[in-house]
Amino acid sequence: MGDTITGKSPQIQEYFPPTSTEDWLGVIQRDLKGKSIEDALIWEPEEGVRLQPFYRQEDFDAPPSPLSVPGDWAVVQAISGDSPQAARQHVSTALKGGADTLYFSGTVHPDSVEGLPALDPEAWKELLEDTTANILLRLRDTEARATEYLLGALRSAAPASFLSLLADPIAAWTSAGSGDVERGITRLLDLVKSSDATDERLLGVDLATAQEAGASHAQTIGVALATLSEYLARGTDHGLTPAKVASHLHLLLPVGTSYFLAIAQTRALRILIPQVLSAYEAPEAVPPITAETSLRMFTAYSPYTNMLRGTTSAAAAIIGGCDALIVRPFDALHSSAEDMGARVARNTQLILKHEVHLNHVADPAAGSYYIEEMTRQISRAAWSFFQKIESEGGLLEAYREGVIQQDVTDHAKKAADEVRERDRVLVGATHYPDVEESRLTEMRHASGGRIDLPSDIPAASNNLDPVERLERTRLSEEVEAIRLATERYAESIGDRPLAYLLPVGRRGIRSARATFARNFIGCGGFSIEEPVGFSKRSEAYSDLRDIRPDLVVLCSSDDAYADLTPELRSFLSDEGLDAAIVVAGYPKDQVQALKSSGVSAFVHLNANLPETLLQLQQLAGISQ
Repeated sequence: MGDTITGKSPQIQEYFPPTSTEDWLGVIQRDLKGKSIEDALIWEPEEGVRLQPFYRQEDFDAPPSPLSVPGDWAVVQAISGDSPQAARQHVSTALKGGADTLYFSGTVHPDSVEGLPALDPEAWKELLEDTTANILLRLRDTEARATEYLLGALRSAAPASFLSLLADPIAAWTSAGSGDVERGITRLLDLVKSSDATDERLLGVDLATAQEAGASHAQTIGVALATLSEYLARGTDHGLTPAKVASHLHLLLPVGTSYFLAIAQTRALRILIPQVLSAYEAPEAVPPITAETSLRMFTAYSPYTNMLRGTTSAAAAIIGGCDALIVRPFDALHSSAEDMGARVARNTQLILKHEVHLNHVADPAAGSYYIEEMTRQISRAAWSFFQKIESEGGLLEAYREGVIQQDVTDHAKKAADEVRERDRVLVGATHYPDVEESRLTEMRHASGGRIDLPSDIPAASNNLDPVERLERTRLSEEVEAIRLATERYAESIGDRPLAYLLPVGRRGIRSARATFARNFIGCGGFSIEEPVGFSKRSEAYSDLRDIRPDLVVLCSSDDAYADLTPELRSFLSDEGLDAAIVVAGYPKDQVQALKSSGVSAFVHLNANLPETLLQLQQLAGISQ
């Protein structure tokens, strides 16, 4: 090696990296400069899962083995349309665009079915004419009243298709809060008993109700295992062999946006299902798992960010080992949803398949010690939850006693609190809003799309079995409801309430606090006026005469507020301006004094987002 440009020979020091986990932890501890690894780097995303910042081979008794997972997956396209003719166009577009499976979803009411484009056999024939694609029919039907009728209609309409019926009476029961769930299970098992077809799966496990009510990854898997156990036990009592029951099982698994956890969740499910099957002496092959990007993480505002959420969830589901995948359209929450959303949803999968080449690798997460350990911990936590359910007498009894609902609600509350305290970011809804965006009209969903049930479908049972509901919610729903209330108020008076950000003093602190206040208050739907900033107070106040805002948000340093607030209150009073004063920040030692001088609210890092937005709405004259 030649000399360096200084003319001196370089001093080369060999670097020997740490060779053990203990040595690595020592290096990390030095880099943290006094902070403990426990506080800074240990992650506990849910009960039973506690993760170190990294894992090495020495942390495993034996090298983890790759899972037997499909190297490819079926592209599933949700089909919408209020009529067979309208839905037929979507079917044609989906199949020409690369979809393998057509997905229809409906809800059965006492006298009608909602969400399906067709009901009778002739209408389905018109809809599925010359179609050989696989069919996934999802029915929320507590008593499985319409399943036999619709099954017959689809058999005659698409005889060459593989048909999967997702009519989980237990999930529908917990979603509705009552119903004759026992009759629903019996009807479903009767269908299985009478089916000799090898191209049908009639026992679907619908995990959307639990997951979208806020269940953790482990709880969702625990419910899946308990549902499989329930079907296997009841199927045996119904005169079916375990092998017959197992041949009809399949699962719908919602997948969220926590990337590594979502990968580990699907892998853990594939590990645990054979253990339940083996307990009933059923073949241990894992039933097909259809993953679905979860609606729980979607936002109604900034809907284009849902494309990114869908991509993250889709990639995690594929890497985790799903057999089929449904990507929701980014505008699924809007009544104005267009074909573009469906196309982007389909193309998301096609890119992951044909350009990212995720279909060429089986179990791509295998050998990642971090994901392997996460899989192991979620598996243990899920099995523990499954055992808890079984100890209550099985799935139905655990639901009747409220055991599952309580655990799911506890976990959901933690997630909701993270959103309220702004510890969990939902881009466009709780952080970084587009303050000019309006979604009020698009969120007004029509209640149509119902078809009357024919007379030969069994009447609804009077034997109602009440159960505590699992409320399916989105994480951004609470904050978005507040913003929609602001939009309704603006519609009634002709304009949105105005928050005027008043940046005064040193440039760095005033700019930082104005940016924070804009992102915080913008989540409530307020119109925001944001001048660059003022060095002199006289300049800062002059604009207020003409603008006449509803809120004046002082953005300055803590030590300046004691002088600024009484002066501003006096100015507003003299000018006849009825604007509330809000402080960006929370100087603890001055809070009471600032309130006495006219401050009505504070926006700051530790503020509860919905509570503070509601307070600001009240100050602006908005009532929910």
